Amino acid sequence: MAGLIPAGYITRQGQDVLPSTAPHLHLEVIPEFGEYKGKKINPRTLRSLAQNILIGKDKIPLVQQQGENWNWNFPITSEYGQRSAPVAGASTFHQGLDFGIEGGVPITYKGYGSYEPGEGFGTISTTDAQGNPYQIRLLHTMGGKQAAVAAPQGQPQMQPQPGTQTQPKVSEQDQYKRYAELALFQNLLNQERQTTIADQLMNDFFLRPLIG
Repeated sequence: MAGLIPAGYITRQGQDVLPSTAPHLHLEVIPEFGEYKGKKINPRTLRSLAQNILIGKDKIPLVQQQGENWNWNFPITSEYGQRSAPVAGASTFHQGLDFGIEGGVPITYKGYGSYEPGEGFGTISTTDAQGNPYQIRLLHTMGGKQAAVAAPQGQPQMQPQPGTQTQPKVSEQDQYKRYAELALFQNLLNQERQTTIADQLMNDFFLRPLIG
């Protein structure tokens, strides 16, 4: 059974340290691997993780799958992408999704990973079903405390991604040694090829009169 990580609550009116017109939840999703590493992607593309965000004392999923459809259980008040800034200091390119949720409503994450509180937001570090690492940021929240729930043995762990260092580092001295061995091997190979070509030419020279 997955663990439950407390993630604070929606900031109440007048207590938000971030630009805001009213209490709400701003959700950001950031891959920690691959082409989009460190970039904020559209949370709609990762509903499988967003469904683990539980809202309120009843722990209602932020989004849930019903058949082939995904339904958001709370109104989306601002989409991901270009927009007009709703208040001074807000971004014109919205890097997440906003949900209309009242201040003081608690948030819980269902799954494995860790929670780190910040000023006006909190960050959940977790993985998807394939073990790929993500950060989930919950802005316009407060009251969370540092917490972590470890995955039991046998659960997917963070996997090395293409392009990451998976082998022990090699010293420069060892690298030069390998280069020298490779160069020697190539020289021997070239000599063998030259000898083979010379033998073939000699055979052709002596065999040509017999064939003719």
